[in-house]
Amino acid sequence: MKSMEDAVEILRRLGLTDYEARAYVSLLSLGGASASEIYRTSGIPYSRIYGILSRLRERGWVEVRGGRPARYAARPPAEALKIFLADEERRLRRMADEAVKRLERMGSRADVGKPDVWIIRDPAGVL
Repeated sequence: MKSMEDAVEILRRLGLTDYEARAYVSLLSLGGASASEIYRTSGIPYSRIYGILSRLRERGWVEVRGGRPARYAARPPAEALKIFLADEERRLRRMADEAVKRLERMGSRADVGKPDVWIIRDPAGVL
């Protein structure tokens, strides 16, 4: 189905793995589902499905509903993307703060005790 592949590609560009994107899109189309139902519709190997669903839950894309077997539900896309954007913003702010600290330390060491050096190659420039 073309629209499913387009949705998977968009999610991959946002940073989800192929399996994570496929699991999320499958869950959206199924509503609530067990891991085995997601495995059958998404094409993800059964040995990987629980790990993928666990990562999606940790990242806020999926909710786990009780029962035996456990049932999974995709958060609404707007809600999942809001959580994703907030997490990415926090991650980028931490990286930027760390970069500023390191770069400022480098800059403060570079200015200490370095004399100005001029290189003049043309004798007319000296005059």
